[in-house]
Amino acid sequence: MLELDGPVQRVGAILAEEGTLRAREDMTALVELTTAARSLKAEFKLPPAKRVEVLVRSEDPDVRARVARLHPLVVHLAKLQQLRLMEPHEVAPKEAATEVVRGAEVILPLAGLVDFAAERARLSKDLEKARKEADGLTAKLQNPGFRGKAPADVIAKGEARLVELRDDLERLQATLTRLGG
Repeated sequence: MLELDGPVQRVGAILAEEGTLRAREDMTALVELTTAARSLKAEFKLPPAKRVEVLVRSEDPDVRARVARLHPLVVHLAKLQQLRLMEPHEVAPKEAATEVVRGAEVILPLAGLVDFAAERARLSKDLEKARKEADGLTAKLQNPGFRGKAPADVIAKGEARLVELRDDLERLQATLTRLGG
């Protein structure tokens, strides 16, 4: 049996250390929290540089400690005005967008940021456009003539696009419902 010695063995030992594992978890959480805050801003067409308040809620003490540790980095990377760790029993604002990552609920309060009537109209328009595209693609993919003549990669691309469209439809409908539309 081959035994490793030298730097490779030491690197393996370092990667298995508790501090290294915690650092890797922190980096993953940092990326996911930052991405969630940015995508919530993007979902409502807020400029990436717009500084907004984002709330984070979790009942898990380890998650709360991690968010507290990562606080300044998330604020900087997501370009936030403030990142506030909510108490577990605290109620989130009614008009808010949420995303769940790593046992934490990331919440973007929308009051004062979004014109709800205009946003509902935009979402309805986007929803209708996606529905029409999905319906057309479904009809095309269900057509035996198309399936018989089209190359397999074209059919696969169409099916993948249909999955994306269905995900978009669910997301748009959920957002519209959250806004009371």
